[in-house]
Amino acid sequence: MNHTNYNKKKSVSIIGAVLGLSCLSAWGADGQGALVQELQQRLEARDRLIVDLQQRVSRLENVVGGKESNVPVPASNSTPASPKTSKPVGDPHRVAQAPVPEKPKNTAGSFEVDEEAAEHALERTLTQTGALLLPFGRAEIQPSFTYIRQEASVPALVNVGNDYGVMSRKIHVDQFNSSIFSRFGLPLDAQLELTIPYNIIDRSVVDDYRSFGGSSSETKSSGSHLGDIQFGLAKTLVREKGWRPDMIARMTWTTPTGVGIDNGVSMGGGFHRLLGSMTMLKRQDPLAFTGRFFYEGVFDKNNDNPGDRYGFSVGTVLAASPETALSISLDQSFYNEMQLNGNKIKGSDRVVSAFVIGASSIFGRDFLLSLSGGIGLTKDSPDYFINIAMPISFDVPFI
Repeated sequence: MNHTNYNKKKSVSIIGAVLGLSCLSAWGADGQGALVQELQQRLEARDRLIVDLQQRVSRLENVVGGKESNVPVPASNSTPASPKTSKPVGDPHRVAQAPVPEKPKNTAGSFEVDEEAAEHALERTLTQTGALLLPFGRAEIQPSFTYIRQEASVPALVNVGNDYGVMSRKIHVDQFNSSIFSRFGLPLDAQLELTIPYNIIDRSVVDDYRSFGGSSSETKSSGSHLGDIQFGLAKTLVREKGWRPDMIARMTWTTPTGVGIDNGVSMGGGFHRLLGSMTMLKRQDPLAFTGRFFYEGVFDKNNDNPGDRYGFSVGTVLAASPETALSISLDQSFYNEMQLNGNKIKGSDRVVSAFVIGASSIFGRDFLLSLSGGIGLTKDSPDYFINIAMPISFDVPFI
């Protein structure tokens, strides 16, 4: 702005104000007050116009010079500052504040996550693992498939002529387990569960006679049969509050619909079993921490018993994205000694432990795909296993 023109305008305004004030003696008290108020309003309007023109000139200079404009624009209801002082005209106690810039919604390297969708993926995964129960009127069917690989090398007694010796025997087992697992939400925070499994086991036994001047021999066998059908009932006992986690009690009865041996292959079924467990859940979104303790008792059959078992599982689930959740856990089971013809077999107790990692992803409103794999940590554990499952949820039509 031209400062000469500015000074001229200012001088004219001052002279006009002085002439106006000199005429106040001819007016009454009411006329003087009205004139003073009108002059003050005109001065404030002039000041606002000057500030606006200064800001427009600054923006034009920045555009011509290739600079970005950072001049804040005062709010329409704020009092403009006088050009002579930094204090606003009118209320002397008000201080002009620059507007706070808004935080950009999308910047480089950042993304927005739908919290409801992330929580949905997390809850679906927790429901699949048994740490949450379905609401009343909701059901889920979960087909799954598991492949288990186990290799072991054990000593075997060999009769060579009139003498005995010990040879190395290698056992390779490929186990294929498929199942249909169903869960139904019941009133009073309860859930009904049903599992129908089918198992196929391929076994290969390699005997090494080379230390006795012979050769190696391999024997293959395969067994398949319907597994032991399971019925379960789960109930939420405690809801999470403060430091206290969710607590779910579960009772599962295993029926002896399977068989113990098929075609010479041990299938591990055919016994009544009763399992009781307690599952705990503590959430710190997007993380959820889980823990489970269980004990399973096996009822004798013809004085035979594969041994009771008990154990625990601890893990965590992370909502990695709106549609995906990741999980890690440690599962460990302790088996008591087996019983054969009423006699316990010494040294038959064992420990089975595995480190498990998994991922699950939502493919639709009612479809979840889950993949997991585990590595055995003890000599009695499988070497590794892989599981794939697809829970499909839906509303029960007759409820």
